[in-house]
Amino acid sequence: MTALTGDFATGVISGSQDWSTRIDPKVSVYFSGSLFLSEITENPCKDPAGHIAGLYTKSGLDCLRQLDGTYLLVIKEEKNIYLLRDRFGSGQQVYFNQKGFSTSIEDILKLTNTRPEPNWDTLSGFLQFGYIPAPGTGIKGISKLPSGVLLKWNGKEVSSSDLYSFEDYHNVGQNANMKLNDAVEQYKYLHQQAIKKRIAGASNVGVLLSGGYDSAGNIAGLNEIYNGKVQAFSIGFKDNPWSEIPLAKQMADKIGAEFHQYEIDGSELNDIPELIKQLGDPFQEGGLMVNFAAMRLAAGFNPDVVLGGDGNDQHHGTFAKELAMNHLIRSSGMGFLQKGLYNYTRKQTSYQDDNLFRYGFHNRKILNILYMDAFGFSDGELGAIGLKDVKLSNYGVPDNIKSSGNYDEFFFQRQYYVDVKHVINEVILFKAGQNAALRGINIAFPYMDNDVAAFIAGLPRNLRFEGEYMDIIKGRGKSKITHRKLYSSAMPDELSKKKKQGGFAPLPLFFQSAANLDLAEKVILQSGLANSQLNMNWIKEFILRYRIESQKTPNWFWYSQLQAFKLFNLLVLAVWWETVLNGSSAKRLSDLIK
Repeated sequence: MTALTGDFATGVISGSQDWSTRIDPKVSVYFSGSLFLSEITENPCKDPAGHIAGLYTKSGLDCLRQLDGTYLLVIKEEKNIYLLRDRFGSGQQVYFNQKGFSTSIEDILKLTNTRPEPNWDTLSGFLQFGYIPAPGTGIKGISKLPSGVLLKWNGKEVSSSDLYSFEDYHNVGQNANMKLNDAVEQYKYLHQQAIKKRIAGASNVGVLLSGGYDSAGNIAGLNEIYNGKVQAFSIGFKDNPWSEIPLAKQMADKIGAEFHQYEIDGSELNDIPELIKQLGDPFQEGGLMVNFAAMRLAAGFNPDVVLGGDGNDQHHGTFAKELAMNHLIRSSGMGFLQKGLYNYTRKQTSYQDDNLFRYGFHNRKILNILYMDAFGFSDGELGAIGLKDVKLSNYGVPDNIKSSGNYDEFFFQRQYYVDVKHVINEVILFKAGQNAALRGINIAFPYMDNDVAAFIAGLPRNLRFEGEYMDIIKGRGKSKITHRKLYSSAMPDELSKKKKQGGFAPLPLFFQSAANLDLAEKVILQSGLANSQLNMNWIKEFILRYRIESQKTPNWFWYSQLQAFKLFNLLVLAVWWETVLNGSSAKRLSDLIK
């Protein structure tokens, strides 16, 4: 896909035939991605730019809230230029400043006509959380467009407005008293309609299949409405108990899908430069390499479309137990003890696998449940590196939002500001969409359908996450109750009864070989980071501690995962520095060794 670049001052927009365009003296439209319409037979939309131009001519900007799909949209009308990414961030990213915009980070840097300068305030956030929330980027003076946000150039300046609000995800009205069986029937219809829109005209449908309810729901729903070829793609981990391939294969065999599998063994680490360049900004998440391997596997079988199960957990709400415990501690007035332990552990500059670490890990999870999981460096470690503390409100509920005394309201606040605004919009849909784009895969997400999202938004909390307050605190709540009720009978018993693992990789796997660890260390220490403000001596000591610990008896899983996360974040930052800031064309880590 050739980059689309626009100059705000001149109004000149340059693209390619890969884009759907409608050029008109009054209104011009540029569209990249897939647009899904309400009428199944009209999908996929053959002329999305023309369709949107017609809607815009009739109703103006009001039409944009109704668009459904994976896309990046640009509308030019007289002096005004509008840019919009799809509601959940699965389409192309766009970078901008006061001069112009581009889907390519390299092109927007050329447009600034200046050497890029790292933004350490945002890069500090990356090292702690693994990503930089929009509109921030790792480069000073460059912004990126949040999903579902309309960017406007009026001939003089850039402004933005969010097309969606809290009420779009929590509008419990006519569904407030809905019974579970009625919710299941409506949900089934809407989910199958969403699948139909996304596979219309396809004869070879791929499905990403893990051992979880979401991907299994897609393949079970697909089986009821489609008789063509189905290929299931599943990723596991070599010689690792976290692999879910056996359960995924059971589900594929049950509906007669062709099953394809790949086991990650750590060698994939050498291929990350091309992925980091595709992502544009520093980004690392536990499931990043799972998506990377899945898209590379799927590309070898040429599916017309691949269905992903991303985002369903977050629509229904996650971590209700930890949220309830946070709510109880706040209500009891004992929060000062929790904060005391947190303030002590977060200031540490090195950690070891002991009881203090484990208590601190669980305590932080509960205390900071209104923010994203921070699997990277702590505040103390960032200080040792030479960076400032991260502003938590950039990664969760804004400072001006007051937590509610009512648990359900508390639940919905977190579900919107964390599960949707961050986990879906900034992380999981972005990583899946970018990995698919890297391989030329047409990926679609049925659970992100506008009608499905609107229906779930109308459900009360107990039809999203079942359980009374004290039962949830005791771990007896049930997540995605409507979804589970619909699809549990369609799954093998082992799958429907298993505890959820989560779509992440055991990251120590990538550094378990001495060759990989040596390679990662050399890339980090020889990169441009060595000439930055970072304390490289501390980083060397951290890598040495990691090397020593990795040779000992296996540690607690989450300790090992957290330490590997930190090392992976450092490696991504080093690769980003070389490929984006320094313009290296390396496709493999080994190419970055001097």
